[in-house]
Amino acid sequence: QVLMEAEALSGEIIRDIELAGMPLSTLELKAIRLARILNDSQVQPTFQRESSGDTSTKSTGELENTVAKGKAVLQGTLELPGTYEGKWALQDMDRATKEITSRRTFVYDYAIRKHYETRFSSLAEDVFVRIRSRIDSSIGAAIPEAVRKLTSVHENLVSDNPEDWSNAAHSCRRVLQDVADVVFPPRTNREPRLSVGNQKRLSLVSTSTSTDSWRTSRTRRNPVVSEE
Repeated sequence: QVLMEAEALSGEIIRDIELAGMPLSTLELKAIRLARILNDSQVQPTFQRESSGDTSTKSTGELENTVAKGKAVLQGTLELPGTYEGKWALQDMDRATKEITSRRTFVYDYAIRKHYETRFSSLAEDVFVRIRSRIDSSIGAAIPEAVRKLTSVHENLVSDNPEDWSNAAHSCRRVLQDVADVVFPPRTNREPRLSVGNQKRLSLVSTSTSTDSWRTSRTRRNPVVSEE
C-alpha cells in the first residue's frame, strides 16, 4: 500500500513539474509527504526548511512573491517610488528565479529517483508474492499439517517469552522433517551401502598386515646398499 501511494505521488509530482501546472511551494508540500511515507529522514528536513524558511533561508513562497513583484515591475503594473527600487526589485527577481529553479530541479530529481525505486520494489514484491503463493499452495497440498505448524511458529515468534521462541524452533525442525519425508519417503528394504563392525575392522587389519609383509619380503630380496 505504501509503495503504491509513493509511486502514484512521485508520478504526480513529475507530471506537475514537466507540465508546469503547479507552483513550487505546492510541489514541495507533496515532496514532504513523499519523503515522510518513505521514511526518508535525510531529505524531508531539507524540503521542510525550504518550504517554510528559517533565519538563513527564504521560503519558497517568499521567493515566488519576489518573482511576481519583479514581473509586475517589468510589465508596468507596479510603480515603485524611485528608479533604484525598481532596479533592486529586478535584481531580487533574478536571484529568486535562480533559487526557485534550483529547488525545482532538486524536487524533480528526487521524485524521479523515488518513482523508479518504488516501481522496481513493487515489481520485485509482486514476483515474490506470486512465488510465495505457489509454494504455499504446494505445501498445503503435500503437507497439510505443515500449515498449522507454520502458523504456530509465527505466533510463538511474536511472543516475548523465550520459551515460545524455543517452541518455534522445535516446530520448524518438525516441518523440515515432514518436508523430508515427503520429498524422500522412507523405504523398508533400504540397505546400508557401507558395512561396519568387527568383521570390517578385521578385514582392514588383514589387508594392512599383508601389505607390510609384502614390503618386508621385497626389501629382503632387494637390499639397499649405502655408499660411503
